Amino acid sequence: MRLLFLFFSYGRIYEQIKGFKIGNFVIGGHRYLLVVWLILFILGTYFTIRTKKNLRNFSNILNVIAVVLVLFSLVNIGFYKFKTKDIKEDNNVILQDEEISVSENLAELPDIYYIILDGYAGESSLEEFYDYDNHEFTNFLTEKGFYVACKSRCNYPWTTSSLASSLNMEYINYLSDKVGLESDDRT
Repeated sequence: MRLLFLFFSYGRIYEQIKGFKIGNFVIGGHRYLLVVWLILFILGTYFTIRTKKNLRNFSNILNVIAVVLVLFSLVNIGFYKFKTKDIKEDNNVILQDEEISVSENLAELPDIYYIILDGYAGESSLEEFYDYDNHEFTNFLTEKGFYVACKSRCNYPWTTSSLASSLNMEYINYLSDKVGLESDDRT
């Protein structure tokens, strides 16, 4: 039980203290937190083995700790929802103003396939670094009527950002003004 608690709470605690400093001394790092976790595990094991008492109270304490951890998660979810509320409301207003046109004759419209090979290297990289000729695949796509963008590059470092931009057919540079340059929010 103790091992499970330490295992599942480590990442959460690390995220809370990451980069924490006292003066020039960085406490919020893996090297110090792992030592503390190891000491807690050894002490917990020692006292559990040495005890002659009924551990029912210990179980109750663990239940309280579990409830506190759930409350931490709920508070963080609440803060996130509160922080992103304005952005989502702005996006809803933008979407309500746009008209969507629907064609009268849907049978004549072509099927559209938008193939995104996420994390897939370009032809030149495949040839240069992996000695792999990808022309068979790209020629197949071209023969089937697909447009293959040669030497293309993504505009954003994250898949979610690239997809949001390309599927909405607009650059999303304005998001940094809304969420801030240092935000790690990827929604």
